[in-house]
Amino acid sequence: YLETEYENYFKKIIQIVNKNDIEILFIYIPEFENLKFDYFEKFYTKIVHKYKKPILNMKKVINEYNKDQIFLLPYDHHFTRFTNNLIASELVKLEQKINKINQKNFYCKSFEGPFRKNFSYDVTVKNNYPYVVRTNFLGFRDANNTNLDNSSYIHFILGDSFTHGPYLSNEDTYPYFYSKKLISNNSKISSNTQVVNAGVSSYTIRDYYNILNQYIDCEKVDFIIIQITDNDLLDLSSLNYNRYNFLNEIIAMSESEKNYYNFLLKND
Repeated sequence: YLETEYENYFKKIIQIVNKNDIEILFIYIPEFENLKFDYFEKFYTKIVHKYKKPILNMKKVINEYNKDQIFLLPYDHHFTRFTNNLIASELVKLEQKINKINQKNFYCKSFEGPFRKNFSYDVTVKNNYPYVVRTNFLGFRDANNTNLDNSSYIHFILGDSFTHGPYLSNEDTYPYFYSKKLISNNSKISSNTQVVNAGVSSYTIRDYYNILNQYIDCEKVDFIIIQITDNDLLDLSSLNYNRYNFLNEIIAMSESEKNYYNFLLKND
């Protein structure tokens, strides 16, 4: 059921980008707990290839390094500053090969992120490891975007907590590194590129579709990057999705989910 739901929303995203002539790149990021398994890796890769879109598989890259370099061990399983820089380097290489259309933005005032705008606040998910989040005028986690005018080329990065960057500063996230590496290319287009970090913890493909569906007609982006990870499938369940989502909606539990939970109760 969740696999079918995932592909349905994936297909809708592909229809949006194809209709609007926007290049898109998917990036697969494995969770620490699943490094020894390949089920999710194979599932996502198969879906992306089916719709003939490019995918960056970071599992192959991070397996070349010690796990202590890659993950914030032992207190958390998200990525280190080192890993975020690695991701950005790989993204820039692919962007140069993929992004050939180069569409300038036309900014609409309704375009906004989920956070309080132009704000800085401390986040303390784990008491001993607080971090600071700074937001821009749109309400996304990025203090660099000060103006998205008609001369800008917007690179819009959608993802969950791995894109948002918990326990790290804004400047240690891969969208930030990616932005700086693009600018260092010194081309006319890269110097006018604005990278928007639209990563939000617990978001999944349904949220990415809802965001693009709501804003794509008024906010023309040049390039879209969508980060996917192992828990995206489970986060499509109503139990997980209803906790936090872009539309702040409550969806009904499917019959498949009801049957699954009933099965667990009977066999507890």
